[in-house]
Amino acid sequence: VPLPLVIEYVLGLRPHDSFKSPFKDYFIADRELTKLYIETLSAIQLLRAMADEFSRHTTATLAEFVRFMQVNQDNAKLITDETVFVSGQYSVELLTVHKAKGLEFDTVFVIDAIEDTWKPRAGGRKPLANLPLQAYGDNQDDYVRLFYVAATRAKHSLYVSSYASDYAGKELLPASFVRAALPTTIVDLKDAGDIVTVLQDASTWPQLSSSDAKLLLQPIVENFTLSVTALINFLDVPSGGPQNFKERNLLRLPEAKSISQSYGTAIHAALDYAQILQNRDSYDIDLIFHKFEESLAAEHMPVNEFERFFAQGQSVLWTLLETHQYQLPKGSSPEQSLSATLQGSVQIGGKLDRIDPQDKSHLVIVDYKTGKPLASFVTKSQQLAIKAWKHRTQLIYYALLAAQDSRYSLYKSVECQMVYVEADEPKNVIRSYVPLAEEIIRMSLLATKVWQHVQAVSFPDISKYAEGIDGILQFEEDLLNDAI
Repeated sequence: VPLPLVIEYVLGLRPHDSFKSPFKDYFIADRELTKLYIETLSAIQLLRAMADEFSRHTTATLAEFVRFMQVNQDNAKLITDETVFVSGQYSVELLTVHKAKGLEFDTVFVIDAIEDTWKPRAGGRKPLANLPLQAYGDNQDDYVRLFYVAATRAKHSLYVSSYASDYAGKELLPASFVRAALPTTIVDLKDAGDIVTVLQDASTWPQLSSSDAKLLLQPIVENFTLSVTALINFLDVPSGGPQNFKERNLLRLPEAKSISQSYGTAIHAALDYAQILQNRDSYDIDLIFHKFEESLAAEHMPVNEFERFFAQGQSVLWTLLETHQYQLPKGSSPEQSLSATLQGSVQIGGKLDRIDPQDKSHLVIVDYKTGKPLASFVTKSQQLAIKAWKHRTQLIYYALLAAQDSRYSLYKSVECQMVYVEADEPKNVIRSYVPLAEEIIRMSLLATKVWQHVQAVSFPDISKYAEGIDGILQFEEDLLNDAI
């Protein structure tokens, strides 16, 4: 028996003379349609989709559905409906007009109501001249009827939006039936301030209710490993702190990779390859240039930007490796991934650019950085204080990772180096930092507190903290003292 047919009988959606399901009567007979009924439909739809994936056929049978459930029970596999957009208090459904047929909503938004979208399409297959036929959807009446379907989905409010020009500045017209029938309000975004600021303010992830946020993020945080980048994003109050961390490190909302980030990626790839060549006794600056070019090309920059950064990168690598004579120790390990577990459950990890075991007692951890070098990791300059904090935090975090790794934990001393590859003088290339034992312990506690907040899907309000380095340091202390 096909599974969809069984589901329709069980839900009472397809009555049968010899079988009447109690589900439909239980949920909706003599009462309003409840949220529980909608959630149940969503859960059954999830089971149906998963059973179809499990089946060797396109549509699962009842026997295959039973076998699918048995496999999950035997393996203690919990099946949960994580569709927070169905169960959320302020859920929004994004539908085509055709998919919305037969449905009703309190408020409906019809977007992109422009003439180019709604007017009949030219061309396509046409009937023979002696057959006066017109394909459905090819004339204006069909589009008016389609818009009527969209408009009549609204029980309370209807909003229809169009725009005056496209991204290239070409003038656009609203759909003709919108211009003729609806009152119009024109909004000029120029009056709203800088367009980039407007978009940034409008594109932040909406704040969900506590239960909905936990439901959505729980599968993500269960296997979450805290990297130093994630830690810094969580603590960086001026850049958004926990909210920024949630969007970038948990939800991973799309963001464009900057040209400077692509350039930095290619420089790192070239220096990693240089270390590999050094370990093989095959060091060759031309091969390093070729690796840089190959890596930069993989970033798919515009041609003019590629040419500019390729020339800049060649100059930087030549200056660092030939003019400044920066040494890559033979036997060092490039691109090392380390992970550790703190307090029995706190997962941390990261990728280190290079590790130099100089002798049996001394370990050097190296991180490459493009950009202007710092004179010191401790500065009174408010302009450089946050940059210095980020670099110092990164090095202490790497020392913590090494201390937890069985390969490196026995080294008596650990030195961390930030290598500024674009330094103008040899003396500015390396900035060393030897983390104190209490700094590593503090970092371990701080990472634990942040990880616990992530597991609890708790993102503290940071509005009370100052925007500069003082706000960051106070936020750290409040986390450590469980004051927030």
